[in-house]
Amino acid sequence: MVDKVIREHFDQIFVLNMARAIKRRAMVLLQASKLGLSNAKIIQAVDGNTLNLEEMISEGTLQRDKHKRRDLTAGEVGCYLSHVKA
Repeated sequence: MVDKVIREHFDQIFVLNMARAIKRRAMVLLQASKLGLSNAKIIQAVDGNTLNLEEMISEGTLQRDKHKRRDLTAGEVGCYLSHVKA
């Protein structure tokens, strides 16, 4: 029933997945297949651990989190950039 609802409401399903998470990608694709969700598309996520946050700060492309009054973590920046990419 869930699969029917998903297919009726979404033309495309995007799955963010880091290149190094091979087993997770396989598991998600298997579950999508079992649900008959052939419209699932893998988008390679941005791995925050590969970003140079200091360089991004000095360039002005990354700023302090004004709400939490702290610097964003590499994981938070990677997550944000992955969603922008999608």
